[in-house]
Amino acid sequence: MNINSILFSPEIFDPSVALAVTPTSPGRIAVSNLLASIVACPRAWPGNRYKMVIHENKDGNLLKELFDIKADSAETTNIIERFPDIAKRMEEEMKDWQFSVLESLTGKDYQ
Repeated sequence: MNINSILFSPEIFDPSVALAVTPTSPGRIAVSNLLASIVACPRAWPGNRYKMVIHENKDGNLLKELFDIKADSAETTNIIERFPDIAKRMEEEMKDWQFSVLESLTGKDYQ
């Protein structure tokens, strides 16, 4: 299993496990629990018309929601079932950004 599959699969990631990215060259930083903080926290990805939200519900299960923020600015109606392609695209964009943040924080963007 690679870091990408762990980073973007909250269903299999255990945030109680302390993770650290250790430095392998000068200038790199050690980042404790970085992966846990990126994956385990609630997150949202806004677009021009839609907003993707991923968080845990009150039972601790992963909940994914998609809102049309132009038609429903109060975000009362989850439309993820009607627009699975949009939700999938937005979730992939969010994952790409999260991975980019991890790469930056561990210094890989600066090598």
